[in-house]
Amino acid sequence: SASGDGNDILTLYHLFDQKVEAIEFNISEKSAAVGVPFSVLKFKDNVLIAFINRNGTIIIPSGSDTIEVGDTVMVVTTHTGFGNIKDTLR
Repeated sequence: SASGDGNDILTLYHLFDQKVEAIEFNISEKSAAVGVPFSVLKFKDNVLIAFINRNGTIIIPSGSDTIEVGDTVMVVTTHTGFGNIKDTLR
């Protein structure tokens, strides 16, 4: 959707009797989560960015890394109902 509130989930895994979700997001457009270093982004509690897949290169993010349009991002969380990467931010 043009508002950016659509569902960008590629894959969703339920782990540990559905207590944990591992969500693979497609980063389809610019948003508050894109282009900002991890050291600056404010993620909700119980959100882990496990890795970024950028054109087949796997990046385990550190403080200087960013999420970019075209990436896929694996998020591990105890939250449910995230539809896109913006939902992981405070």
